[in-house]
Amino acid sequence: MVGVVRPGGWRRSSKCDSAGCVDVWLDASSVQVRNSTDEDGPVLRFDVAAWAVFVRGVAALSAERQTPA
Repeated sequence: MVGVVRPGGWRRSSKCDSAGCVDVWLDASSVQVRNSTDEDGPVLRFDVAAWAVFVRGVAALSAERQTPA
């Protein structure tokens, strides 16, 4: 299941247990993503529709990899 990102600040997955994670920020028109170990570093910005396509693709790939061959 893909988590919901709520407006109001940087969020990190509760499943993140290492330094190799990303932080996500959602506002009304975009989703921003940054490296959790470099909070002052560059930020990638996506429009909400593009982010939704990306998340669905990741979820589909994850489900595909979990299906026995």
